[in-house]
Amino acid sequence: MPAAAAGFVSLDLPGSQAVAISADGCIVAGNLLGDAGGGFRWSAAGGAERLAGAVSVQGLSASGAYVAGAVLDGLQRQFASYWDAAGMAHPLDSMPGIESLGVVSQAQAINDEPRIVGNARRPGGGSIAFEWTPRHGMRSLPGLAAGASGRAVGVSRDGNRIVGWEQRAGQTTGIVWRNGQALPLPIASGAPAELSGASRDAALLFGLRPIDGAAAAAAYRWRDAATLELLATTPEPAAAARFHAGSDDGRVLAGGSDRGGRRAPWVWIAGEGFVALPDLLARYRVAVPPGWQLLALTAVSGNGERLAGWGKRDGQLDSFVVDLTAGGPAGACTLPAVARTVQAP
Repeated sequence: MPAAAAGFVSLDLPGSQAVAISADGCIVAGNLLGDAGGGFRWSAAGGAERLAGAVSVQGLSASGAYVAGAVLDGLQRQFASYWDAAGMAHPLDSMPGIESLGVVSQAQAINDEPRIVGNARRPGGGSIAFEWTPRHGMRSLPGLAAGASGRAVGVSRDGNRIVGWEQRAGQTTGIVWRNGQALPLPIASGAPAELSGASRDAALLFGLRPIDGAAAAAAYRWRDAATLELLATTPEPAAAARFHAGSDDGRVLAGGSDRGGRRAPWVWIAGEGFVALPDLLARYRVAVPPGWQLLALTAVSGNGERLAGWGKRDGQLDSFVVDLTAGGPAGACTLPAVARTVQAP
């Protein structure tokens, strides 16, 4: 890849934190904090649009057509919602029997059906994982243990595979749902593991697992028909990096670490291991504009060549896209018919 053509693009959205990127790396979605609170969808070709009524944004479909998150109703209750190609919000009805104040449900991930997965308040306390489709509405996903709190965090493009986790007695266990059946993430020695993200086909999972004999945790990568792969086996700062997103082939993971309040963005590359984002940018001769402090990576394109995240620009939160390919983000993207792009105020 011609390093001289690589680029750094600031979204120029004060208060923003990017959380997801489309498969082609052309569309980014995330949250707006502070006075500009809400959600946004950004296109390399058309700029930013505010998402009406958003109080949180968690996911973006592979095409960028749909955004998943939550909105508030008239009683200030938080309900799962999605936004369509025109930017219109579609709050989801809750499951029967769920009456609650505060957070009723949250959408965590979405595909292009659209099929939505997330978590909803359970009568009596705790949460349950759910899936939603236009045909069937919201339905709970079975858990592994009675009384455990669950959450679904990823759904495959075809909707046949959902991934998430459940927590009970302080222990978190990853779950794969296939054909309505909950299967625990198969891990040697039966140690619990936190699942923090999945690839777009939901076949590649990653998260944190305790290191045997140590108080620290290590990042892992797992794929069907393969053993769980610890990405580091010593409690170094990089080992505690939590990865949120991966390329379609699983060779590039994007995430970050947070120790003692000090954040750092990390990339993991198959055959190489952990690479600090500043070192990767230096390798591709990507110049970070003055005033930027890069704090987190949260998303990666399908081919692993575009990364999105957030940091501080002149002391204020903002989001960015890093492009390691020729042409840069704007040059390689055309605005698809998935987003009504109006400049955010």
